[in-house]
Amino acid sequence: MRKIHFVLLFLIAAIKIQAQVGVGTVNPTGTFNVDGAKDNATTGTPTNDQQANDFIVTSTGLVGIGKLIPKAILDINSTSGQIVNTRYSTTANAGPGLILRKSNAANNLDNGALLSGDLIGRIAFFANTGSGYSTIANSEMRSEQVGTASSTNVGSKIIFATATQNTTSLTDRMVILDNGKVGIGIVNPLNMLVVRGVNAQPSAQNLDQTNATFRVDSNTNHALDFGTLNDTPYGAYIQSQNKTGANGLALSLNPTGGKVGIGLVSPSYDLDVNGTARIATVPTIATATKMLVKDPSTGQISEQTISGGTTPSTVVYVNAATPATATIFDTANPAVTNNNAFKNLTTAIYVGTDGSQWTSDGTVYSTYAPSFQGASDEFTATASQTVFTLSGLPKGKVWFFRNGSRLTNNCYTVVGSKVTYIPANNGGASLGTIVAGDIITIDYVK
Repeated sequence: MRKIHFVLLFLIAAIKIQAQVGVGTVNPTGTFNVDGAKDNATTGTPTNDQQANDFIVTSTGLVGIGKLIPKAILDINSTSGQIVNTRYSTTANAGPGLILRKSNAANNLDNGALLSGDLIGRIAFFANTGSGYSTIANSEMRSEQVGTASSTNVGSKIIFATATQNTTSLTDRMVILDNGKVGIGIVNPLNMLVVRGVNAQPSAQNLDQTNATFRVDSNTNHALDFGTLNDTPYGAYIQSQNKTGANGLALSLNPTGGKVGIGLVSPSYDLDVNGTARIATVPTIATATKMLVKDPSTGQISEQTISGGTTPSTVVYVNAATPATATIFDTANPAVTNNNAFKNLTTAIYVGTDGSQWTSDGTVYSTYAPSFQGASDEFTATASQTVFTLSGLPKGKVWFFRNGSRLTNNCYTVVGSKVTYIPANNGGASLGTIVAGDIITIDYVK
């Protein structure tokens, strides 16, 4: 009994003198040092392998597991790579957790409300550089207070940051705000989901990595890309992207039903365009019997059938009366295809003598009375002559020529079949007066 008392007194004295306790080791390196494998050296600093099974509490309150010189409140060094926190409970929402708390107080254990923007907590990741650990994190996730913290305000946001390769600084990449809005590439999103990229023109097909800002990807060769244009018209685009082929892929809108509107929020038709539409290329079908017709009052486009009939549909007339019947779309008269060279129709007047009708099949008929005809009257003028009587009654435009030169409209007037020349408007009396032998030609439609 005396021997046991002596040993206890010796240990107590040793604790008081050294202020260090060693369990499983006679060489404690901290206030409290447990050597789990009892393999530490009796003198000096244990090796890294010997420290791997140690637990230590330093004089400054730092705790180390697997290392004898901790760098933080709790510093864990392990070769197993796992930290397990198991909780046993029959309560459905009572699971294990990691809780980070911060008080904005200068003294330990005091209360101090965090201000808006204060860092609440941070989980950071550091990679070994080969010569130690950098003081700059490779990536991190942190929580910041939104508004002054109180019993009625626990608002916060979460920010995710990474460092780009070959740089030494973190950049905020994604944020979840207190109101649930999510920003990627932007830290102050104004909508529920904002993805910010760089303006760029759409990439060509047969590319997996494109200039798009946002992508809905598939597990095969196609994807849906969204982006903003860098060149005129400086808008945005949606592209169905073929990642492994040069052929473009289809883009379907409402494939299972529903109306599509452009320029309006309440479409009334499967495709409702409130504005101007353009079709660059329309295929030609030789046997087509349908056509599209627009209703000017509603803008609705409907399909109409083209068929033959006994009354004229479309007939081109040249100096002729309307026939009794003529159709443009039937087996006998499919279309206007025959250009009869001996019937010359110009932009000025029709040059010809007989009344003619040019029908849809190219046939020219001359058995009908003409409804209009081009005429040209020629006169050999006498000295100072001003009035010329035409052979017919003009029904439209009249052209006046003196010696082959056409005069302007203010140089003559037309009343009935009489054309009166005005010398004063054609260079004055000295130049405008007609001399004997002048050739006057007057063309008109009668």
